[in-house]
Amino acid sequence: MAAGSRLTGLFVPWKDPRIEEPTITSSFLLLKPDCLRQALTGEAERVIAGLGLTIEERRTVTLTPAGVRVLWPEYSDDGHVLARAFLDRYLTSGPSEVVVVSGEDAYEKCRLAKRELRGRYAIGVFANVVHAAESRSELARQMAYLLGGVTAAAEVRQRPRGMDFRAVIDIPALVDELWPLLQQDLRPPPPHRTDASGTWALILGGDRDHTLDSTVTALWQAFPGIDPARAVLLALYADRTGGYPIATGSRRSMVRAGKALKKHGIRHCWTVSAPPEPVPATSAAPPGRAAGTPSPR
Repeated sequence: MAAGSRLTGLFVPWKDPRIEEPTITSSFLLLKPDCLRQALTGEAERVIAGLGLTIEERRTVTLTPAGVRVLWPEYSDDGHVLARAFLDRYLTSGPSEVVVVSGEDAYEKCRLAKRELRGRYAIGVFANVVHAAESRSELARQMAYLLGGVTAAAEVRQRPRGMDFRAVIDIPALVDELWPLLQQDLRPPPPHRTDASGTWALILGGDRDHTLDSTVTALWQAFPGIDPARAVLLALYADRTGGYPIATGSRRSMVRAGKALKKHGIRHCWTVSAPPEPVPATSAAPPGRAAGTPSPR
């Protein structure tokens, strides 16, 4: 998930209103494997046409792990072990389709199409149906690869990193265990319990400045011994709902865990005096709204 702009109150970059970025009249949508499996191609075509865009070319591609790294170089193999593993499982699970479109403001309209299709059909970051570039540089790089096979290394800012879990977790086994759960509307996972007594809870919110790996790393440090699968599910669910009780226990243990999370850069977490009812999956935030997890955009 890319970081959204945020007004800090200290500095706002000035943009000369007389300088306008040129309109991009050619762009693309990547219909992911789950989109094709669910036969949503026709729905994507309807959205494209409704935005006044014309389909110029279609190309079936089967992504490889190497291709995923070219398309999303902001995730590294050592600092985003979890994100990489789930992205590889998702995006290489079957063929995808590149739909090249043209028309006025094609770049912006493809982003609108992505949001509309995800809003209707996405059930999670690893089952979100369609991708469109979120920056002009990303658009150029990804079209060069998908249409021309250009694999030149891209210099992009890395997303927040986590620890290299390969030394302590069987990553393939973890992905196998969780994959069926991530292909359906995710149910509220049980919070981690720090002690037998106590009716306090620690709530984790969504945060666009974190990734799956950086969030799970913070949970790993705050709750020694937490089950890795539960840590992943808690990170994903808290991000999707925008606020979820990830742990319960005594007030002291929750405050201590909250401090540990904040030490690792987690800003959106707080304690409450009684665990709230789990947030049902049907009230989850629209895909792309919260961002504590990776968005394969």
